[in-house]
Amino acid sequence: MTVLRSLARSAGRALLCSPAVLLAQQAPQTQPGQEPLQEVVISVERVTQTLQSYAGTAVSATQSQLDSLGLGNFVDLPALLPGVEISNYEDNIELYVRGIGSNANTELGDPAIDPHLDDVYVPRPRGLGVAFFDLQRVEVNVGPQGTIGGRNALGGTINIVSRKPTLGRWDGYVEYATGDYNHQETRAALNVPIAQIAAARFSVYTSKHDPFVKNLGPLGNLSGWESQDDIGGRTHLLLQPVEQLSVLFTGDYLRSKGTGSRGVDFFNAATAGINFNDVSDPRQVYMVAFNPTQDTRHWGLALNTTYRTGFLNAQYIAGYRDLHYMSDHTTSRDYAFPGEDNIIVQRGGLATPGTALAQTYMSERYWGNYSALIWDTTSKMHSHELRFTSPDGAERFTWATGLYYFHEYQDVFLGIPLDYNTNLPYLEFNQGATNGESKSAYADLTFAPIKRLKVTGGVRYSHETKDRSGFNFIAGLNTNGVAIRTGTPGFEMVGLGRTLRTTDPTGDGHPNDLQNIVALYRGGITSYGINDTLATFLNGGCVQASAFGNSCANYPGLGIAFGGATVQTGSNDAKYADWRFRTSYELTDDKLLYLLVATGNKAPSFNDTVDVDPAHPGTHLVTPGVGPEKATMFEVGSKNVFRLADRPLVFNASAYYMRYSDQVFSSLIGIAFLANDPVGEANCLAHNPNLPCPTVTLNQNVGKSRNMGLQFDTSYKLTAGFNIAGTLLLQDTKYLSGVVTDGRRGSPSGGTLQVDLTDNELPLTPHVTLNLRVGQTFGVPGGSMDWVVSATYKSSQFLTAFNGAPGHNGAKQVTGVDAAGVATAYGPDLMRLYDRVDSYTHLDLGIGYIHEKSNVRVEGFVNNVTDEAHATQTTIDTGTQEFVFNPPRTFGVRMQVSF
Repeated sequence: MTVLRSLARSAGRALLCSPAVLLAQQAPQTQPGQEPLQEVVISVERVTQTLQSYAGTAVSATQSQLDSLGLGNFVDLPALLPGVEISNYEDNIELYVRGIGSNANTELGDPAIDPHLDDVYVPRPRGLGVAFFDLQRVEVNVGPQGTIGGRNALGGTINIVSRKPTLGRWDGYVEYATGDYNHQETRAALNVPIAQIAAARFSVYTSKHDPFVKNLGPLGNLSGWESQDDIGGRTHLLLQPVEQLSVLFTGDYLRSKGTGSRGVDFFNAATAGINFNDVSDPRQVYMVAFNPTQDTRHWGLALNTTYRTGFLNAQYIAGYRDLHYMSDHTTSRDYAFPGEDNIIVQRGGLATPGTALAQTYMSERYWGNYSALIWDTTSKMHSHELRFTSPDGAERFTWATGLYYFHEYQDVFLGIPLDYNTNLPYLEFNQGATNGESKSAYADLTFAPIKRLKVTGGVRYSHETKDRSGFNFIAGLNTNGVAIRTGTPGFEMVGLGRTLRTTDPTGDGHPNDLQNIVALYRGGITSYGINDTLATFLNGGCVQASAFGNSCANYPGLGIAFGGATVQTGSNDAKYADWRFRTSYELTDDKLLYLLVATGNKAPSFNDTVDVDPAHPGTHLVTPGVGPEKATMFEVGSKNVFRLADRPLVFNASAYYMRYSDQVFSSLIGIAFLANDPVGEANCLAHNPNLPCPTVTLNQNVGKSRNMGLQFDTSYKLTAGFNIAGTLLLQDTKYLSGVVTDGRRGSPSGGTLQVDLTDNELPLTPHVTLNLRVGQTFGVPGGSMDWVVSATYKSSQFLTAFNGAPGHNGAKQVTGVDAAGVATAYGPDLMRLYDRVDSYTHLDLGIGYIHEKSNVRVEGFVNNVTDEAHATQTTIDTGTQEFVFNPPRTFGVRMQVSF
């Protein structure tokens, strides 16, 4: 609370707030001669209302706001929307709002912040950044949602709202933009009236730019990654045969290609004493082997129909989304710096840095290593929602009730060929059938017992299920130390088309014996690469393909080193109720007080299948479940419009407390508890190292945390066309409990290390976020000009729950553990564990000119003016410190011709 108190004292000096309060349509709450208030229009509760009349916290940005600053994707939104943190990893959009979010991007995960496209829930937001064209706005509703429609949301929703057709009107625009990084972008839209009762709107989009991450290695034919090659199209057809009925059909196609979004690995740099925060340009790497590729195809259909009567409105929303994501990229992505070659050679342990053999090692095992990650995933989902609401003119009683159904089918394949490996040619995770289903009913009622007082109560009942039938293959071969080559050019895996998905494909009755493992290796490959040697080893031979390791002399023949195939079957379900209570009171027409309490849940899941009786493989398989995560939010707020020099001054303030429980983390559990073995359970509970207690790491509901904070928003329109706006968000977060597995560092006693997260901060929750926006619009001959400056300051924040920072236990070597294996003593810092992002300021500029007679607008923009670099996401383990960074400075010009 000390942080919040000290910051709150300075809030009045710092507030100049929210970009969310800048736009929209006029609602004349003024007296004659007074400047009208420019209201922000939102639809976060499925009804169009102004932000000032909404008793809660929401933020919004319009297409024109985004364009004026050169912001055109999901990852750009944190520069405008306070409390929102977004990153892109392997084209996965990871969304966080006030510390609640999820990076569980496998088939078993679900978003904690629900993404929507025109009110249709999108469970896998891969490629959704391409949808940022021909928009009305992007809006975020903060906090648990569920009693007013859609799928239940744990921490908030993000809705991309596109522009809809207009009856009886021809209009449209053509737009072209160009900039650095060879950026080329086109957009166009056309509104077509059809008789008097229908209209269609067509829009298209293309965008390309060169890689943001540069290759500084000797393989000059490799270009880098984070290039863009996007194309999108959208069609709306609106039918309104009578005033009471509207039917909207929508189809869209989104495709994202290029070299994909990967991070930059600072593990070697940290070994050399380089802190990722201290690097001015972290987007430079040593690329190896081949150029990465990515192809995301995402399309959908939607129907939104509403029929209005004098006593109720009926609405039906149906959606279908189809996603296919494919990528192929190398496992190496090291940050490039002088002297890294020596560290790479030293880590390899096969040569001495600075020798001729070291050069051979770099050429063979590094630059020529074709180890890769190969993804092939699909998602097909359909949803249906039937809503009934109070009629449009209702005042004292307003209500909404409905039924919601969602089903998703996924196929997910990840293949990992490991070149020059001595025992593991490739790994495969092939989850060919994963189903998720959600059924729910909800009701929400608002009652006004007196004119200015409203009381709202809502409830939602949900039944969530998920099941999977899949196959994992991790089988080590014994080659007596002879390296196997796998993954060289021409290598292809069968992927989702694999037919052999059993531990005994030969039918010999001996699961995972050598004969079966060889059959499974062969069954996963379509073709071998030009320099692959795996086929020879599987046929019983030996090939010496490396200058390092053992030779084929006296080769004893192929054997089994470890592992095998595991058939993955699992299911889980949960039933729960969520609710909200809200009361609001209008002190005057321009002043609102409110209190809100809301709860939310995130869908359950389960772990990979565990063999709890290794002595008898396959006889006792268990798939442990993972329960829902839960959140409860308390918020009080005030929204006000004051008059200063006959001009509206908006000042909003809110305080919130968020309780986040049953958070999912990896944690150890004794296998005896999975096998229902009382004797083994007693051994584990004794925490006696002399008693056997084999363990396994599983995802479990072991975390609990809270986030409390204050948010202030203000905007003011000055004379001469000047306007100023801003938001100040103050957050104070910490974990209340949670003993979790720490896979980033080893335990001094051997085995798996566990750490206690208690009192750590939640990731992606800077104590201070300040958004400022200043602009002006003024007349010039032939039209008008406008300019805008947008700045965002964020104090330091952690990227993981371990809180790795100088002097923090999360960044130290562990020197002691207790009987349960939980860290108790610490040694020196390990820079490779750092995950704290230093404070930064992000600055964007834009300027525009409109020629009124020709309806031409020309604008220039500079995004990230100072070219500041900060990490937005990280993956850290015993050999990796990978960061995804924000986009670099970009600039360009855009011209739009409207008609």
